[in-house]
Amino acid sequence: MARTHTCYQHAERPVVAYCDQCARPCCRDCSLELFQQYFCERCKRRVADELRRDAVQPDAVRAVIIGAIGVVAFGFVLGPYAIWRARMASRMLERTPWMRGHWHVRAAYALAGLATLMGILTLLGRALAPPIAG
Repeated sequence: MARTHTCYQHAERPVVAYCDQCARPCCRDCSLELFQQYFCERCKRRVADELRRDAVQPDAVRAVIIGAIGVVAFGFVLGPYAIWRARMASRMLERTPWMRGHWHVRAAYALAGLATLMGILTLLGRALAPPIAG
């Protein structure tokens, strides 16, 4: 996508930054610098709402839930999926440092690792078990 040199709302004003969330070109009045990132009007409203309610990154919470379910059942399938979701949440938290969820990501990694290990051990136990004589 070609980058424009004028603000998306004010065609006569030069761009001072591109929104780190949606990549919109912004002038000085339309951009907000926060945590060394720039945000356009729409994204800065969303950031302000998240800051107000002290939001937890949703993917981090989902990863914990998936990892916990994986420990109880279907560990071989849900464990790697929870690891993948935790990684996605971790990447999002790097881009949105005002959000909480770092402990959720760590818990998801632990639960998902345990679920995966339990799933692999269950599969190995079934494969190596002697056949039942009947």
